[in-house]
Amino acid sequence: MVDHVGELCARLGFQLISHLGSGAFKNAYRVAKDAQELVLKIAKQPGATARDAREIESLRRCDHPGIARIIDSGSSTHEGVDYQYIVESFCGGESLGDILRGGGRLSISQIDRIAIRLIDCLGYLESLRLVHRDIKPDNLILNSSGDVTLIDFGLVRDLANVSLTHSWVNMGPGTPFYAAPEQLTNQKAMIGWRTDQFSLGVTLCELLLQFHPYQNINDLPRSPAIVERVALRQPHGDCLFAHPSAEPFFQQMTHQWPVKRFASNGALIGAWENFMNQYPNEFLPSARP
Repeated sequence: MVDHVGELCARLGFQLISHLGSGAFKNAYRVAKDAQELVLKIAKQPGATARDAREIESLRRCDHPGIARIIDSGSSTHEGVDYQYIVESFCGGESLGDILRGGGRLSISQIDRIAIRLIDCLGYLESLRLVHRDIKPDNLILNSSGDVTLIDFGLVRDLANVSLTHSWVNMGPGTPFYAAPEQLTNQKAMIGWRTDQFSLGVTLCELLLQFHPYQNINDLPRSPAIVERVALRQPHGDCLFAHPSAEPFFQQMTHQWPVKRFASNGALIGAWENFMNQYPNEFLPSARP
């Protein structure tokens, strides 16, 4: 793969800077051209897939400051085999996942800014009838200015097109710890913008309170029991019940049934702003700016 990256960079006129990481389907590299830094993503498996095409098509439709922009796409031949690649804008900064794993804590004002931008992203994606299906800290890049960018549309669902996931599959695409019940059980008819709302709710709860909303006090971090509780649509965990001011908001945002979550983007942003205005002093007092 190293030889392939070098060959492709030479062909595209890129300077290879570093390897950024590997996802389920692609390897990502930081590159530069004409003093502009970019991200080059190369498929791990040869050949073009319907999911590759949907990701590229969806990204080309997006024009939002909180979503990574697609610059170019195509295929590259290595040892007689074609691999798909995508070139995207480079966001800079680090992922919220890296911040959490490093023991970092964000201030309430930072979390508030992140939440407002991402809720706006959800409304924008809903207007395009797109569902990201993999909103999680690892796919959220925080730059030095405090702005967050949503990346990795490899699992995007276009509600205007036929689903690419077989109906007989027990679990749909997504990262289990952040996935909504309808993803975990592959109930495709229920997938919509409120599916992303659930994942964002888990992410915000983790950023603010440092636990999953379905986590019990005796659960180990990232316990499979948490995912099972979500899949079975069991009640929220007692960690959340220990925070009575946060409980109503996160219970609704991560409700077991999509129809019970916030019905509109406007309702969600209003509820978040009300939540922040009423209860900011309860959380992270040492991290307040």
